Amino acid sequence: MPLSFPYILWSLFRAKVWKPAREPALWTGSRTFTPLHNTVRHLVVCERETTAFRDACRENRTTVTAGLQVLLAGALFRHIPEQYTRLASEGAISARRWLTDGRITEDSIGVWVGVYYEHYSRASLVNDDDDDDDAFAFPWDEARRAKQTIDTALSRRGSNSPVGLLKYVRDYVGEIFLPKLGQERELSFEVSNIGVFTAGQADEEPRIERMVFTQSANVFGCAISTSVVTGADGCLVLGFSWQRGVVEDRLMDAFLASVKQAFGSFNTRR
Repeated sequence: MPLSFPYILWSLFRAKVWKPAREPALWTGSRTFTPLHNTVRHLVVCERETTAFRDACRENRTTVTAGLQVLLAGALFRHIPEQYTRLASEGAISARRWLTDGRITEDSIGVWVGVYYEHYSRASLVNDDDDDDDAFAFPWDEARRAKQTIDTALSRRGSNSPVGLLKYVRDYVGEIFLPKLGQERELSFEVSNIGVFTAGQADEEPRIERMVFTQSANVFGCAISTSVVTGADGCLVLGFSWQRGVVEDRLMDAFLASVKQAFGSFNTRR
């Protein structure tokens, strides 16, 4: 992936000379630690609610991925301590479309992923003056802002991506991972949406309908990983994974309940 000279200089400056101070109001779960014990939960959004959410995103000039990021951030704010007023997320982008190697086709299997980052404030997503279930009114302005971030990342066509800097790293463990052990995390959650699976002919057997997509948690990654896919049955399925001890199970139970409730609210608005 191409890197501009100013981007390389700025990245080196941040890595070796100066790094912005961490926001004390940023929630990212616990500090990093080992060993890794994965915890995984799945949430199935029924076809009716999936369609309602998708249509609402289109009507409000945003995308499912951008809307989902905001939905998750709003739900998470409702259950983390009030002193935390900031969240940071990471999104995954497939870089396959920009790879010029003729050996890589749509049928090739590999890890060709770019990333983009987004930040959220409690004030823009949650009305803390209201404790009832309507405290989270969907903020479409934030969803459109998230879409702009994604569009900007796509417009770079894979250039100036953090992934492109890996070719300059000689020792991944010693230079990237071990220095982060015991430190605060940088990200609250991740969203990786691989889109909609389109089935073949309806009369063919066997058929793929419901699909599930889940990734392992990362010792040095975000507190909560969210993997998303919509199967041929029209149901959006979210796979949540986190390292045991990074996030309390009680918090995750409440968070998932709020996510489920948020999707249900789109169905009632139709």
